[in-house]
Formats: sequence, structure tokens, C-alpha cells
Amino acid sequence: MMGDKVEARRVAVEAGVPVVPGTENPIRSAAEAKAFCEEHGLPVITKAAYGGGGRGMRVIHRMEDVEEFFNLASNEAYAAFGDGSMFIEKFVGECTNNFSMHWVVFLAGVYPDRFPLICGKRSNF
Repeated sequence: MMGDKVEARRVAVEAGVPVVPGTENPIRSAAEAKAFCEEHGLPVITKAAYGGGGRGMRVIHRMEDVEEFFNLASNEAYAAFGDGSMFIEKFVGECTNNFSMHWVVFLAGVYPDRFPLICGKRSNF
């Protein structure tokens, strides 16, 4: 179940874990990604809905990059997992050497500034 990010999010929400805004279902088009970004603002992060290992992850800071970055991420996910469906959520901070920090934040339901060290450096988000 935890390889399916949308299902993992649903379970977390049902358990009362606070989560950042994210898509409720897998999305398959740049238009859906843009609509999410317009509603929730930037930055956001794309993730392969049915994969892992950082494949399909892109942080988007500018609206003009949404279509290109979504398509790159979706194509990467498709090549790696056979499914280009994506999950998007608000991005809460940069971590230069370990994107898994974002999952710690997502599943723990807290923000990075509550952790003293992430990625071997002080977090000041």
C-alpha cells in the first residue's frame, strides 16, 4: 500500500494525520497539474503515483514550468514503472541530497522546521 502514494495519503488522512495539500487521485495530464497549482499555489512536487526511488519527482517553482516538468516526470514514471500517473502536493522545503525527507514530513504530518536536522544540515525553512 505505501508504494501507492494516493492510497497512503488517504490512510493518513483517515488516521487524522495532518497533511499538506495534494491531489486526491492520480492525475494524468499537465492540465490537471496546472489546475492544482492554480488552486494551491507553488512550489509543488510531482511524484510517481505508483512508484518510488525518486523517479518522477520534480519540484516546480514557476507556473510556466508546470507543463514541461509534469510531462518529464510522467514520462520518467512511465518508463520506470509502466504507469505515468502522478501525484502532486505542495512542496514544503528543499533538501539537496535526500528527497525522502519530503515523505517523512508528509507521513509525520509536521513541517521540516520541527526537525532539528534533515539531510545532515540544519533546516531553516
